[in-house]
Amino acid sequence: LGAALHAQGRLDAAEESYLHAIDIVHEYLGRDDPAASSAHANLGLLRLDAGRLDQAEIDFTRALRLAQCVLGVRSLKLASLHRCLGDCHARRSRWEDALRSRAQALDIFERQCGSTHMQTVHARLDVAHAHMRLSDAARAIGQLRKARAAAAADDGDSDVLVRTSRLLACAHVALGQYADARAELRSAAAADAEAASMLEAVDVLAAASRY
Repeated sequence: LGAALHAQGRLDAAEESYLHAIDIVHEYLGRDDPAASSAHANLGLLRLDAGRLDQAEIDFTRALRLAQCVLGVRSLKLASLHRCLGDCHARRSRWEDALRSRAQALDIFERQCGSTHMQTVHARLDVAHAHMRLSDAARAIGQLRKARAAAAADDGDSDVLVRTSRLLACAHVALGQYADARAELRSAAAADAEAASMLEAVDVLAAASRY
């Protein structure tokens, strides 16, 4: 019920439903029963959508702790929870924490699904984004090249490939590698207006860098 209400945008009613589910688990199974993990995770997603980031972080942390009790540290559910927690940290501009959580998600997805699975590719893009925000463009480039190779090997999603090209261009610009940035954007510009606009901006930056 809570998920349906959440999907309808009825956040207050959805929150009440999730809290009721948690109360039932606590009353009949105990406060530390892993059955409450999903309800805490759903509550965290709702509060993340509502911008209540402190509460969302608490919910995701509780969901992780409870899930680990029965699922171990390598389950796909834990990977998803690490990714959610990473998104919460990112929304708060806590990029070192975001990188840590996103790297844990990537490690699990890669081990359990393989490097070319789209869950792994998206998790790798999240890690690259965190590296960029921490001004570590070289590491970001390494992750982005792996993501693109994996996506291409699996007849990649064109949106993922375009997003990867845009991020690679940003990383190359951060390192002053304007020719590489232009090459990335040219490959995406025909199908993506944002990439085309970025290409014009890179040309301006490259020209300015000569003076």
